[in-house]
Amino acid sequence: MESIKFTEEELGQLKALRAKYSELSHELGQVALNRYTLTNREKELHGQAAQVQGQEKTLADNLKTKYGNGQIDIDTGVFIPTK
Repeated sequence: MESIKFTEEELGQLKALRAKYSELSHELGQVALNRYTLTNREKELHGQAAQVQGQEKTLADNLKTKYGNGQIDIDTGVFIPTK
């Protein structure tokens, strides 16, 4: 069987498609890597948020023990007891 050579235009089109697939594969890999990084960062932030919530609860419990029930105005630093 005799081989057939593509025209320059056809060969150019094939090479352009191959280059586009290569570019898309690279970009998809970058997206997957970014997703992985963001997922890990999100997990870290959830852990930090849980720590802050724990600290907030501990502080609230300590203030309640010291001052009793009431409201705190953080802007003025004033505690208003409730009866």
